[in-house]
Amino acid sequence: MIHYVYGYPVYVGKASNKEAIFEHMKDFLNKTPVQMADRWNCSCLTTSSHGCSSNVNQYHSNHVIEMVEEHKNAMLNELGIKDNIETVCSLCRDPECIACMDLWINIYGKGMEQGEHWHIQGTETDPFFSFVYFVRYNPETDAKLVFLNPAPETPCKKLLDLDSYKRNTTVDVNEGDVIIFPSFMVHYVEEQKTDGPRITIAGNLYEVLKE
Repeated sequence: MIHYVYGYPVYVGKASNKEAIFEHMKDFLNKTPVQMADRWNCSCLTTSSHGCSSNVNQYHSNHVIEMVEEHKNAMLNELGIKDNIETVCSLCRDPECIACMDLWINIYGKGMEQGEHWHIQGTETDPFFSFVYFVRYNPETDAKLVFLNPAPETPCKKLLDLDSYKRNTTVDVNEGDVIIFPSFMVHYVEEQKTDGPRITIAGNLYEVLKE
């Protein structure tokens, strides 16, 4: 289902293979150390090689990729885009490549957070959709994913109660949900107030290059 946040489509869907995703992720984490992020504006544990200078591990999961592909297609259909946009999670945009996967696990314990950021660099090779899958998440107690309003703040404070003027917005998600959003949307993760762990799998979708 699509929610419009500041005019942009943000899709939320439920994974049908959540147990398979969890078991594969657990097996990966049993063999692979996660490190504290030091390249991002955040404090969380990550498997991302571009989030941590001491981590060179690449996470890959066909279970996650197949789930995201299913929901990406559902999002495009809901948007009225009938022609499929072929996508990959590989930075090189080659469907056969798994060596440069742009897919990672983030783990948040008490006191951890992630600052404001987006997933683009302003180049032709940028992703167009990004996603977060909520592996372990309690919507009542865990830190929320928050989107920032791209418009400047209005001096008329009474307007801030309107959805289009709110400075930040969250979308309701539950454990086992995936959220897909335009990669240029600025977002952050609130401070985790409980031990958790809050665990997500995030990544970017790139359009496959046509020869």
